[in-house]
Amino acid sequence: MFGSNNKVKISTSEKISFPSKSDKKRNDLNNIIKDASKWDEVSDLDIHVLLRKMKDKDLPHDLIEQTRTFQNVEKTERVYLSKIKGREE
Repeated sequence: MFGSNNKVKISTSEKISFPSKSDKKRNDLNNIIKDASKWDEVSDLDIHVLLRKMKDKDLPHDLIEQTRTFQNVEKTERVYLSKIKGREE
């Protein structure tokens, strides 16, 4: 599809998904993997939970300090564009 200055590309694909953490079937899936002794191979650290627990000081102080050596600080800048209220174009 084309316009005077733009074009649109449409693609179709399939995505495999598994039950989310809030889905009742998730516990069954976890148990199947654990029963097959494969949990350590497929589980991973949730860094979002780690960051939240560090921010909330919900971890022992010494653990927080030890994990800080692995932290990277990234500065993010964003620019937002909006119309000025009361002005018409």
